[in-house]
This record gives sequence, structure tokens and C-alpha cells, in this order.
Amino acid sequence: MSQRVSEITNNVRLALDAVAGETSLSLTETLGTGGVLVNYGMLSGEPCKVMPDALVFRQLTLTGFWLANQLGSMARTELESLYTNLAGNVRDGTLDVNIEATYDITEIKDALNHAGQEGRNGKILVLPNGTP
Repeated sequence: MSQRVSEITNNVRLALDAVAGETSLSLTETLGTGGVLVNYGMLSGEPCKVMPDALVFRQLTLTGFWLANQLGSMARTELESLYTNLAGNVRDGTLDVNIEATYDITEIKDALNHAGQEGRNGKILVLPNGTP
């Protein structure tokens, strides 16, 4: 399958990986020479798997991304601008956020149980006042 993906994407140069494990290995097989695999999660519970020849001979790069680091290095005005832009994008539909369920803060235990379920189709929101 990796070969077919490579053909369709014309050896794409960037792949994003929230799963790690075998998924990392599959994604590196789809990348063209000099490509970058950005890992930002470990949903598989396994470390990233990458063949050494992909790094050495195809000059692929495996790097990590942690949003908290990025946000932590931003000035307060930059953060305010970022969140203002994101909120505007959600409001106008540019950024679609699927919400599967909302819970009142008094139902926090139910909300956490729901959030931990596999196969969800949206975010689980906890409303501090019980209203959106």
C-alpha cells in the first residue's frame, strides 16, 4: 500500500503522524527523498519505527512536535492573536470542529469516560456554566 500512496502523492515530502509504531514505518515508505515525518503522538503505545536506510540513503528526517512548547514560547499578544483568529475561523466555518457531546461541569466524570472512548466522531466539551 505504501508504494501505491507514493505513486498517488508523487513522493510527498511531508507526513504527520499521531500514531507512531508501524504507522511511522508505513509513512516513511511513502515519503520522497529528503522528506520529513513529523510525529506528534503515540496512539499506538509504541515508539516510532523507522528503517535506518530511510534516514541515511533517502535523507528522511524524523522530528517531533509538541504544541505546548510552541505556545509556551509565544508572547501573550501573539497567543491572544492566535486564539482570536482561531475563534473567528470556527465561527465563520473556515475551521470545522465537530462536537460529539457537551456536559455540564457537574457531569465531569461522564465527560471524561466519554472522551476516553475509541471511535468518537468529535470533541467532548465540558461547559463550566452548563450553557455554551
